Amino acid sequence: MTAALKSTKNLTAYDGGGGASTPNAETGKVTLDVDSHYFAIPVAEDGTVMSIHILTDGTIAGTFTIETSNFPKYRGDAGGAGGTDVSDYNETVGNWVTEDDSNAYIATVGTGWTVTNMSMAKTAGAGAAMIHLGNLGSLRVRLKAAITTGGDVRVVAYGKV
Repeated sequence: MTAALKSTKNLTAYDGGGGASTPNAETGKVTLDVDSHYFAIPVAEDGTVMSIHILTDGTIAGTFTIETSNFPKYRGDAGGAGGTDVSDYNETVGNWVTEDDSNAYIATVGTGWTVTNMSMAKTAGAGAAMIHLGNLGSLRVRLKAAITTGGDVRVVAYGKV
């Protein structure tokens, strides 16, 4: 059975304690403070390719990385009756693995981006990055935003089966 196409709009960010930064209804952006924030990226069951679009304002600075996990979000059934196994914002070493593929393709526009493999450092200046992931094999994906200067960001993901 083939899973449906996954497309999201204006993802919510969570800090390490589970506090949510919800997108502004008009702009789609979330305001992030100095901390680590996590955007859970939906993955199609049989998805093989995905892209993640990051749009930043002129003030935000930090490092954006892709992390993956094969551990389920919930124990037992998918509805969570068994409790949480590994949350989208879990910071326990080993539950999420930072991806660092030297063959990754990440396009950027605007100012302040420095891309090294799959790590994107962002200094002040408005711009955007588009991360392309192929042959995706992990159960779960998240974008980690380690923010050093607060500001606004919009994150949208799209995947194909």
